[in-house]
Parts: sequence; structure tokens; C-alpha cells
Amino acid sequence: MNIQKSHKELEEENAILRAKLKACDANSAFNRYFENNKTIMLQIHPKTKMIVNANNAAIQFYGYSKEAFLKKGISALNTLPPKEIDELMQQAIRQKSDRYEFTHKLANGELKEVEICASPLNIDDHILMIITVYDISDRIKVKQQVQKQAKILDLIFTHSLDSIILLDKDFNFIKVSNTYAKACMLDISEFAGKNHFDLYPSSFETEANNARNGKYIYKRKARPFIFPDNPALGTTYWDLGLVPILDDAGEIQLFLFTLKDVTKEKKAEQERRLIEDALRKREQEVSESNRTKDKFFSIIAHDLKSPFTSMLGFSDMLLQNIDIYDKDKQQKFMNYIRDGLVDTLKLLENLLLWSRSQKGSIDYIPIKLELHYVVSETVVFFTNMTKNKNISISHQIEEQTCVLADENMLFTIMRNLVSNAIKFTHNGGSIHIESQSVTDKNGHNLTEITVSDTGVGISSNRLDELFSIIGNVSTNGTDLETGTGLGLVLCSEFIQKHNGTIRAESKVNQGSKFIFTIPEVLLSK
Repeated sequence: MNIQKSHKELEEENAILRAKLKACDANSAFNRYFENNKTIMLQIHPKTKMIVNANNAAIQFYGYSKEAFLKKGISALNTLPPKEIDELMQQAIRQKSDRYEFTHKLANGELKEVEICASPLNIDDHILMIITVYDISDRIKVKQQVQKQAKILDLIFTHSLDSIILLDKDFNFIKVSNTYAKACMLDISEFAGKNHFDLYPSSFETEANNARNGKYIYKRKARPFIFPDNPALGTTYWDLGLVPILDDAGEIQLFLFTLKDVTKEKKAEQERRLIEDALRKREQEVSESNRTKDKFFSIIAHDLKSPFTSMLGFSDMLLQNIDIYDKDKQQKFMNYIRDGLVDTLKLLENLLLWSRSQKGSIDYIPIKLELHYVVSETVVFFTNMTKNKNISISHQIEEQTCVLADENMLFTIMRNLVSNAIKFTHNGGSIHIESQSVTDKNGHNLTEITVSDTGVGISSNRLDELFSIIGNVSTNGTDLETGTGLGLVLCSEFIQKHNGTIRAESKVNQGSKFIFTIPEVLLSK
């Protein structure tokens, strides 16, 4: 009975409040504002929680007629339990106004997310709650979508195998992936409030400057990257992508860097290139070796055979006509045979020396040598050859000139150069040997030795081939002397062992100069 009486009293109070509202001027400013407002508005009795009035916007939004509204309480719209509704309404009365977000149910059962503003209104000592309702369903959906996308973004940054960096337009860190933080050996929290170029001043600076200058070209390029704070990491290689994110006006708002650590791939590529280069070099060496062998066998087959054929011919003629030829003619034929033997012996010596040189079996033993002695002995060695061709040979070597050289190699060099000069100098010509002190680009003291002649000279297109066994083509001397060109190859290899250089200067019919350097020994004063 007490409960029924209390409820009856509340209904009576609600009816009294409605009567007082009807007694108000129907054309009052408030009534016009309430009824015609485009915003959804309700009038609620705070004690009964019954709807006292609803404007046209509310009727249209909720789908109830006004008569139906006046029979419903607020709990028919709000999905919260009645107790919570009552507590919130009392709170709004105490604070005289408040805002809430609720889920409201329409007449057709559809749920809508709403934001309400509850304000108390005093009418003749009766409190009335004015509820303004805003449909925020779309806003909530957008918010939920943003939250969903934010979670997806978090998942991407957390689990991405590649490094991702999100920067603002001033290159301040907004978000970094776990992979990038791990690569930098830093905690993700350490990037907060930091600028990318404060941490790594020189990294990706070109791309950043391009982006600042409006060059929005997406790039991917493997490049070395050093973490200055973590030198233990060494140099790593990153495949970089840069995407500027623009707003609707085309202004940069964000920068998205994507980085893939390709250090393993880069090192594998470098190793592959090294292997390919080594294989290519080896192929070249094998090819060069085969060509060298072909040249070597050609020398043996042709140049070594020819003098023997010639000497056998002269020997047969001499033997068959020994009783017919006088002493002078016999002497002439014997000189031919002797010269052939000398040339053949020199060729054999060069072949053996060159063969040993290719095997690396020639010992290089540099000692202090008097250059005057080596040159003088060489001149004496070729006395008969220069006499037969009426060639004058002279030298201008000071007796105190000393060099640091392997004696056998230096004699071989001088003999080959002088022999070639004799071979290509006409009868009555001249050969001159001289030396001078020079300094190389590293400040080392060297002796430069020049062997010059007045011979037939060498064409410019053959100068570069003189010191290579492959390109070298032998030519006969002025008296049809045979040769192989192997002597100059030996000279070049022996001079290289002395860390020296050799070059040729020549013009056709104007003679030649062969100039080489070897270490000099400075005499103490």
C-alpha cells in the first residue's frame, strides 16, 4: 500500500507539473524555442523519470508520437539501469548542468549513440530537467574506426620485420617500430621528443633535403649507415624508402621512412662480386698464360729452329767445298756459324731465364754495384759485334755511381738492351749509354740509365707492345739478324723486381732510347 500510494503521489505531482506547463503562455519564447528547435529536446520529471514533453525533433528521431512519449519514462530510451540514471540526474541537478554519453533505443529497437546535456529548470518550486540530445553515432563510428586503425598501426609497428619511422614535418619522432629501436639498440621510449637528425645527423640527409625542397620522389636505395651512438654495430646497409604524407592542401604533414636491413644481402653481394672478380681475374690469367705458352712454343718452334737450319746449311756447304774454298771464304763461313751459335746461345739463355722468372725460381739478391763496371763489361762483351758492323759504342757513367741491384739481372738487362741497339743500328752508326740521378714521386733516390742508338727507330703503335710477350712481334735487324723480342720482356720483369720502371722513346729512322730506373746507393761524403 505504501508503495502504491507513493507512486500515486508521484503521478499526481507529474500531472500538476504538466498543468502548470500548460498554464504557461503557449506563445512564450521558451515554448517556441523548445517546440521548433532542430535539436532533439526532452523535458523529464526528475522524481518520476517520466517524459513530460518532447519536441518535434525528438518525435522524429525516436519514432514515438507525443502521446506515446508522455506515457514513457527515461528508462525506456536509456539502456542504463534505472538506479544509474537516477544517480546521474541527481548529479546534474546538483551541478545545475552536465554532459553525458549514452546509448539510446529508438521505437524500432535501433540503438543510437547520443550525447546529452541535462539542465534543471525550476517552475513554481517544481524542478524539471531539460534534456538536449545530440546524435553522435557517426562520430562514435569514426572514433571507433580511428581507434581500430590506431591498433592496426600499433600492430604494424610492433611486428613489422622492416624498420618503420614516422616523423612530423620537422623530422621529430612520432612513432618507431620495434625493429628500428632494436637495430638502434635503444628503447622505444628514448625516441620520444627527439629529432631524427639530433640522434643521427648525417643519416638520410639527402633524402630529407629533397623532401624539404619539394622533391617527393619515393626512393629505395641500399646505402651504408653507421649508428654513431653504437659503434659496436659497425656499418650496416639499409634499403631506404621515403614517403612524404601531404594534407588536402598539398602541405607536408608527416614523413614515413621504411628501412630494410639488407646488410647480409649486401655483404653476400660483395662476396659474390669478389668471387666473380677473382674468377674473372683467374680466367684472364689462364688466358694470358695460354697465350704466353703459345708464344713460348712459337719461339722454340720457329726462332730456335731457324738459326740451327742456317748453321747446318753453312756447315754442309763448308764441308762439301772444303777443298774448293780458300782460307778467307772458309773463315767467312765459320764466322756465320759462330754468330749463329752466339745468337742461339743468347736465345736459349733468355728462354731459360724467362721460364725461371715465370716460375718465381730466380732469386733476387740486390747488392751494391758500381754501374761503371757493369756498363764497361757489357761494352767489352759486344766488341766483336760492334766491330763487324762498324758501330761505335760509348758511355758516360761516372765511376762513383753505385746502384742497389741484383748483379746477374743487371747484366742481363744491359746485355739485352745493348744487343738490341746493335741489331737495329746500321753499319757506321753509334750507341751511347749514360746515367743520371733522379727522385721518384715518393722521394726515393734512383739512377736513371739510358741506352740510345742511331738505328731504324720504332713506330709509335708498337711502343706499348715492346715489353709484353703477347703483343711483341720480332723483326730482323739491319743485317737481317734474327730475334724474338723476349729480351725486352725479361728486361721489364727484372726491372720490376728492382721496383723500377722502363720506357722507350723512338721515331722511325731517328733512333731509339730505352730508359730504365733502379735504386741508387748514395755515397757518404
